[in-house]
Amino acid sequence: MRNILKGLAAFTLIAVLATCTAMTGERTDGTSNDDAAITAAVRENLALERFSTLTAVHVHTTNRIAYLSGTVSDDFARERAAVLASSVNGVARVVNNVETASVGDAPFGAPSSPN
Repeated sequence: MRNILKGLAAFTLIAVLATCTAMTGERTDGTSNDDAAITAAVRENLALERFSTLTAVHVHTTNRIAYLSGTVSDDFARERAAVLASSVNGVARVVNNVETASVGDAPFGAPSSPN
């Protein structure tokens, strides 16, 4: 009888914890690991690109959606970051919040405008 009560208590505890996890929205289906792998792959693509300003792009992935932020030198670099992110296997969509620097505000290493 005592073992049955212990088993029932353990089952109840597990059920309560599982319910709490489901209510908090914590993902348990592996998407968190997938998102981390996608983020790493996007960062690698950006780092390998010849535009040094793309290393200033920040990447965060949630549910296979890659969110880009940061500041780059021009619109071409901004769009190139989105193209590189979308080329990563597993990316469902890219949200490009990257901004372009105004003249005089370009990130270190970015080409400056001619004087």
